[in-house]
Amino acid sequence: MVNDLLGARATVLVTLDPECPFCQMYLPLLDSLVALPAYGAVRIVAVFASPYIPRDSAAKFMRASPAAFDGIMDPEFVLCKALGARVTPEVFVLDAEGELVYQGAIDDRALRAGKKRIQATRHYLSDALDAVLRGDRPAEREVAAVGCILEYDP
Repeated sequence: MVNDLLGARATVLVTLDPECPFCQMYLPLLDSLVALPAYGAVRIVAVFASPYIPRDSAAKFMRASPAAFDGIMDPEFVLCKALGARVTPEVFVLDAEGELVYQGAIDDRALRAGKKRIQATRHYLSDALDAVLRGDRPAEREVAAVGCILEYDP
């Protein structure tokens, strides 16, 4: 399943839920990453992980994204379980061979439920992508993501 999603140089799988305030906050940032020429070889795929997210709700959420990156439904948490996803949003950066090289937070704006910074001081996702595109491994392999909890049995 994951191999079908791979981009040319890197792939970002991001767990999203249209009702999650943190997902709503990060959608413009994900759009801006897709639009950057430096990330032209990067594919971003939204993973809507819950049996309670209606397909039309996910589609409407994706239409709010000018970059129109790809989205898939994961109502039985198959992909989320394979990745070890815990919250929305949480990103998983895969290199061209499909190896997981970074997992976790997009940046450090989300502090805890209901609390966020106005501006990020650390940019984990873009740092990880920059490293992969240089042919390196990210300096940080995992940073705990803060968001809405994915409710499934591991």
